[in-house]
Amino acid sequence: MFRYNYTGSFISRLMNVVDIPLQVELQPGINCGEYHCPYCYGKGQKLNEGLLSLSDYETLLSDLKSKPQFLALGGIASDPLTYSHFAGLLELVIGKGFKFGISTKGHFLNDEIIHVLSNSLNDDCFINFSVDASNNQIYNQMRSVKSGQNYYDLVRKNINKLNEECKRKKSKLRIKVSYLLFTINAGEKKIDKFIDDFYKIVDEIRFSIPQYPNEAQAKGFLDEREIDRIFQILNKYNDDKITILPFNKSEHDRSFDKCVAQRFNITIDKAGYVYPCPQVTTKNYSQLILGNIKNESIWNIWNSQKRHSMFEYNVDTEMKCRVCDRKDEIINIDINKILSSIR
Repeated sequence: MFRYNYTGSFISRLMNVVDIPLQVELQPGINCGEYHCPYCYGKGQKLNEGLLSLSDYETLLSDLKSKPQFLALGGIASDPLTYSHFAGLLELVIGKGFKFGISTKGHFLNDEIIHVLSNSLNDDCFINFSVDASNNQIYNQMRSVKSGQNYYDLVRKNINKLNEECKRKKSKLRIKVSYLLFTINAGEKKIDKFIDDFYKIVDEIRFSIPQYPNEAQAKGFLDEREIDRIFQILNKYNDDKITILPFNKSEHDRSFDKCVAQRFNITIDKAGYVYPCPQVTTKNYSQLILGNIKNESIWNIWNSQKRHSMFEYNVDTEMKCRVCDRKDEIINIDINKILSSIR
């Protein structure tokens, strides 16, 4: 007997009428400085040549204004703060009223960027610092830093300066720090110190298990037994400020063959190329380029035949990009399950 799937039918029809991106991500950064994290998602990949000017971003943001629900500023094989005009870009983003989130390592945070960031009065905006360590030695080892500079202390100092400026201006910007758990940094004393170091200067502390990177070899990952032990340690923190993302599977899931997440998001790299997601914005995935905002408007690209035809592409054989970020992977898994029951 066939039972009609009302939920699946509703979601299918809803996807066909969405005509604006829920999120647009900008990746303006040019590199990560002397950081060469062995678990980097962009390890071994090359960024496209070229760099958008502030004028290019002014045009883009004017075209996007009031359309996407959220604007992300991140990077693959790069940190967004390495864009030399990042403070000016932030002024445009804040001035046009976008809800935004920034993902950064924080070592390039400077007084100019802090001044602009602390002007944000929207409590839906945040900056997340990926720290992943509780002392200089482990921090530099995880980032493959050769200079010996005390980057952990530097990042903590930068975050504290931002926190103080936000308090002074009564900014609503949320400051977050995240901690990916590996064998090198997963001891209870190390976790306790990290929490002690940041508890009073941030709004949220987040712990998570890393997902396997695209190209890099997954070294130093916790096994399932170790993950269970770490979660037991973290459970002692009954605190709203501390968030635990309960992922215990690191490998990419292969239970779906269509990318649904691309229907709702787009990403623009430092050179203006538009991609369906933030994980593929390198030369290695040039087959997924939808266009370039220097040559045509973002809405022509969003409504293009190529973008819509890619909705039906097989992830492995046509898109050739089984590299989903975990949150997009979950969306793809769950929605594909629902849609697969529609006849």
